[in-house]
Parts: sequence; C-alpha cells; structure tokens
Amino acid sequence: MEMEKQFTVVVNNEGQHSVWNVEKEIPSGWKSTGFTGLKNECLDNIQSEWKDIRPASLIAKMNETQTIKFTQDESIQKHEEMMETYRKRYAYDLDSWSNYDYLKDCIKRFFTKFVDPEDRSVFEVGVGSGISSEFILKSDFQLTGIDVIEHKNWPTLKVTYGEQFQPFVGDILKVTNDSKYDIILDNGCFHHFQPEVYTATFDSVKSLMKDEGKFFLAVFEEPDSTKDEGQVSYLDGGKRRCKFFTEAEIEALLNKNGFVLEDTDRVSRSFDNVQTLLCICKKK
Repeated sequence: MEMEKQFTVVVNNEGQHSVWNVEKEIPSGWKSTGFTGLKNECLDNIQSEWKDIRPASLIAKMNETQTIKFTQDESIQKHEEMMETYRKRYAYDLDSWSNYDYLKDCIKRFFTKFVDPEDRSVFEVGVGSGISSEFILKSDFQLTGIDVIEHKNWPTLKVTYGEQFQPFVGDILKVTNDSKYDIILDNGCFHHFQPEVYTATFDSVKSLMKDEGKFFLAVFEEPDSTKDEGQVSYLDGGKRRCKFFTEAEIEALLNKNGFVLEDTDRVSRSFDNVQTLLCICKKK
C-alpha cells in the first residue's frame, strides 16, 4: 500500500521542498534533508520546516529592493535634513521633548546610579534647552553641551551656573574638541541618526572620552521581544528617523564600534509607555 511506502523530504537550491520515494534516485538539483517516513509524515515535516515558500532568489531580490542604501554624500544630506528639522522646531518653540519628564528621569537614573565619585566632566550630545540637563549642573558636574542651535535658555543657565555650563552650536559628526571628558551623554539623539553615520558618530564619542570614561546612551527599545531588529518609523515628513533597538542589537552595534556594554537600565515614557533603554558603555 502507498501509505506503507517510505519517502524522504528533498530540497532544491531555491529552498523549495518536496517528497520523494526512497526507492527512486533523487533528481539532479535536489537533495535529501535527512527526514524519512511515511508520505503524510514527510508532508507534516515540510509544513513545519518550510516557513517561507518564496524561492530563495526571490527572497534575496525582495530584500535587496527593500533595503535602502545611501551613498556617503546622500547619508550626509539626510543627516543635514534631520538637523534642519530640529533647527526649525527650536526656532518656532516646537521642541516639545524639552519638557518630557522621562528625559529628566533618564538623566537622573544615569547620574545617580552609574557615576563614580571621581567623575566630574560631562559632554552632552543634544543638550537642547538644558531643562533636562539641569540636574547635572545642580549635581556639580562641569557640563559641555552641543546642539544644532543656540537655545534661548542658554543665557539664563549661563547666568545661573557660570563657567560650569559650556554650550556651543555644532554637529557631533564634525566636532573638534581637544578636551577629554569623564562622561559622554546622548539622551536621545543617536536613535534619530542614519545608519551610515553610526560609525562616524561613535568615533567622535570615543575621541571625546577619557580612556576610562563612560558613554551613557539612551535609545528607544523595541517593544516586540521576539524581533532580532527593532522597527523604524519616520516623523516630520520622513526627515526625522526614529529607530527602535533590541538590547542585543544595540550591544552588537556598540561592540562593532569599539565599546563594551557594561550595564543597562530602563525608563518608561508615561504618555505612550515606550521604553527607553539606558546603555552604560566603556571603550574596549
């Protein structure tokens, strides 16, 4: 009876699966997966193993089409466009994030839980209005900060804190500063950057850090724990990229660029429950 015949599951170069009678020679271009059994058992095996029925060549083609790659010039242009959206938002008082409590909570968590007594100097990427960063100044740290525009709050903070607060206008990709700092803080800028400028950003961070310095990085955390890579969304007409990271994903990226992820923590945004992943890093 046919049900008693033995079959094997076979697969071709395109990843397509089928069943083949074990008594017959397997056709050219196909090979056995090693599973053998009754025909219905082989069909059950195929159903459980062959999850994506598209040919391998089609999968590769579709992945190539969906992966947007930019030249270096295009990446810099997109980075500049993103920077310009922030300039406009600051200029028209649309920097809503400046008053987000979760950004203050991130800084408080970083600076109450992960600093050492000898840490005194801080360089902040995206210091903005300084509202969130005032906790750093009140804790007697020396704060140097960079952002895309001279914020209207800076003069008031300068009067209050004097030389303790040193903000300037610039781009972290182009920063030239001979000083070295105990702590580099990025409290929500990096996850808006294009992937093509990740390495340049990390290189700038390393150039500003003391050898034993710390890098405090806050990024959006991917809410779906089953994903290997986090989602990407866009704001401001597609010019502001919002990248969500899994912990494994950001750790691999940091490791690739010369950092060790020493510890993590999390802070939630009260208005939408998005988790911010706090990364405490050091140079390799």
